[in-house]
Amino acid sequence: MYNCHSHIFNSKCAPDRFIGVPIARLMSNNKISFWLVRGLRNIIKNDKDDFFEKYANFLEIGRKKSQELVFEDLRMNYPGSTRFIVLTIDMDYMGAGDAILNFRSQIHEVINIKRKYPNIFFPFLGIDPRRSDENNLLDFLKLHIEKLGFYGIKLYPGLGFYPFDPRLSKIYEYAENNHLPIIVHCTKRGIYYRGRNFTSEQLKPKNIDGEYLDAYDFTDQRHLKNSEFKNKFTDPSNYELVLKKFPALKICFAHLGGNDEIKEYLKKASTDNWYFKVKNLMKDYQNVYTDISYTLYDHEVFDMLKNDIKDNSIRNKILFGTDFFMTIREKPESILVRDFRQIITEQDFDLISQQNPRQFLKSRFFNL
Repeated sequence: MYNCHSHIFNSKCAPDRFIGVPIARLMSNNKISFWLVRGLRNIIKNDKDDFFEKYANFLEIGRKKSQELVFEDLRMNYPGSTRFIVLTIDMDYMGAGDAILNFRSQIHEVINIKRKYPNIFFPFLGIDPRRSDENNLLDFLKLHIEKLGFYGIKLYPGLGFYPFDPRLSKIYEYAENNHLPIIVHCTKRGIYYRGRNFTSEQLKPKNIDGEYLDAYDFTDQRHLKNSEFKNKFTDPSNYELVLKKFPALKICFAHLGGNDEIKEYLKKASTDNWYFKVKNLMKDYQNVYTDISYTLYDHEVFDMLKNDIKDNSIRNKILFGTDFFMTIREKPESILVRDFRQIITEQDFDLISQQNPRQFLKSRFFNL
């Protein structure tokens, strides 16, 4: 089986303010992080709310000494033959300060883990178009795909860029020509751009062909909070501009738009709903997928997930994934998987955890 969506970066890989408060550097100090986690657990004993327990669990994973130890925590929840798509994220440009380990250092550790676990560890390379200012972005990608054991691309637009950024055009062309899979963050939750001011390219971006579009002129919305503006980067509608030019692109919209959007659609169907948008893209484009990561803790969406897996128009495009270790705030990994497997058939689970992932991962460089 495959877990198609997981993370192993620890606090040393995260910029100081990646969750808004300057905590990353504190968590990288073993003594300070130990007492911080212990303090949270003491609060738990006298508090009925599980907020502190969720974040104590999250921080406990994040303070691990290395990414390899985080990966070990993940794989202990699964049979030994399980394969993991591990997503790296380039957080160097999110305006949240510096990390102890910048992206290149994070990637260096990931490469070493790949060498140790060549048959079960499938890393995806985080790509941010703003990195093209310091080197050739396409060459950077080719090196990691063709020589260093990476299997695909991870995009996280909420960190401050649009997926139709013209600097990504050659990346998409390379991916389409080589059937390279791409996984994109697609939910209104998650980390996001923390810069104190929006740049001109964020307020008035160019499209994939290098042209300005009136519909994407946000100069009169520069006053918005970062937490509000981030959805302009991540909106699945942005990919229409990409897919019109690269219609065969193999791209997975992670989280099915988000469990909150799924529940909102249950209450009121809307064409502006991200869950609706993702499903439409899956129906309109041959190689558009989704994964169900960071939805599995929420039993309220189980019926919708089960129905979608039965839907013949999209069932072959749904991937199993959990979003470890982000989900540790919600529920332990083993319980998360157990609860979901209890509500679907073994045949359907095999489909989304074996058959569909093999098709998604298949590229010029990798074939099962």
